Amino acid sequence: MKLEEFAIEWVKAIENLDQTTGIPWTESFLTDLWLKGKHEQIWEFIVHTSQKDLPENVAGYLAAGPLEDLLASAGPVFIERVELLANSNQKFKTLLQGVWRNEIEEAVWLRMQAILASG
Repeated sequence: MKLEEFAIEWVKAIENLDQTTGIPWTESFLTDLWLKGKHEQIWEFIVHTSQKDLPENVAGYLAAGPLEDLLASAGPVFIERVELLANSNQKFKTLLQGVWRNEIEEAVWLRMQAILASG
């Protein structure tokens, strides 16, 4: 499945997520990528999906789910890319507001806070 098709399926699944539906296959797939350390694929998904016009709940899920997980597990590798994208793309910068500290390393977290403070 191509990235665009997957992103559309993921957005649709997250939009319709409720307590009775269980975990969508798209979320399980992302979790599997994360567990296998396939961070580049997750990054590509995040960047691609973040550029869509997302409903607020879906954007929040993208931030507090895949993006937060990526930064918690591979933040030092990706923080420079996060900074570059956030400084050139307001949608992505706004998405960062939904990331919680979780297990993100201190140095990475401080750099994220600097991005958000830069207005």
